[in-house]
Amino acid sequence: MKHEEWLTGIWYSLFQGNKLTNQIHLAMKKLLITALCATVGFTANATQISVSNSTQNPGQYSTMAAAITAAATGDTLLVHPTATTYGSFTLSKKLVIIGGGFNVQKVNPFYTTLGNITLGAGADESKFYGCRISLVSDNPTLSGLEIDSLYFENVIMYNYFIFYYATATNLIIKNSVLDYVNLGSKINSSAALSNCIFEGSGISNSSGSLLVEYCIFQGNSHLAAVSGAVVQNCIFYDGAFGSVTLSTFNNCLSFNLTDNTLPPGSNIGSNNISGSDPLFVDNAINLVFGYNRDYHLQAGSPGKTAAIDGGEIGLYGTTSVFSLSGEPLNSPIVRDFTITNGAIPVNGNLNIDVTITKPLNE
Repeated sequence: MKHEEWLTGIWYSLFQGNKLTNQIHLAMKKLLITALCATVGFTANATQISVSNSTQNPGQYSTMAAAITAAATGDTLLVHPTATTYGSFTLSKKLVIIGGGFNVQKVNPFYTTLGNITLGAGADESKFYGCRISLVSDNPTLSGLEIDSLYFENVIMYNYFIFYYATATNLIIKNSVLDYVNLGSKINSSAALSNCIFEGSGISNSSGSLLVEYCIFQGNSHLAAVSGAVVQNCIFYDGAFGSVTLSTFNNCLSFNLTDNTLPPGSNIGSNNISGSDPLFVDNAINLVFGYNRDYHLQAGSPGKTAAIDGGEIGLYGTTSVFSLSGEPLNSPIVRDFTITNGAIPVNGNLNIDVTITKPLNE
């Protein structure tokens, strides 16, 4: 059986909703295996390229820079989770980058950790899934240009996402853990953020079109130097608002802020709940973000039926698939992978027990 056929078979079983726990017999040969296994939903002509900086489990390329150089516009990079960061790199072409999840639930977990990502001209329509990212920023060569239709899903960004020079248009971030998003005060910028948790400085310097919904803000600052935003079905927990003007707040909840008033300042809105404990299942006041927290709402929470659609507000409202595992929803996850025979004769079989499931979502 060819490697590609084996991967396709695994994905087919997962796609049908089954858990695959089989012993797989492979002819003894060198395999380039990624924990991502397979992806679907991208252009048929695009190439999938494996990247791994592990010498024990090599990919086609060992560095992001080499893989990006080799890739054609529209290709997909399957970036293997390892114990070592892939470091910083510049992205100047449209690519899909898929990691193994930022808090994946598996035996002996590793993660796809990326350093500082610098956006270059041509990065429009790039997509990121299932990665730990230090920061994303533009550079002076992009002054006056637009970076269009960037997409981030199931990522954790430890530092900032910032536009100094370019304008972000049609930016989408969802199901992610974020610290600070700076949109650069460009009046023609546009962004939509949904089902995210902000655990740092929140969103700042937005003068264009900004939609924020089903998010939790629990850092020191929530929105600052923001104008003309639409904010709905969100929870603001601890911290404070900065300067927010000409914005609309609907169906939001605040608790333990310096000033719990919603909408803040001279902004408008309706159906907000000011100064009421959201009653998370497990998240004490003034505690920083943690993977062991539980941001679901208890049965008696005032936010349980407070959303615009009558459902709950916060991370798990509407059709949310947010998960603190950060596992990419377009790839199966290898939970356990064990070679069961210690010695392999010439022309013998390599026996493997592998457990693979659908990604977690809550």
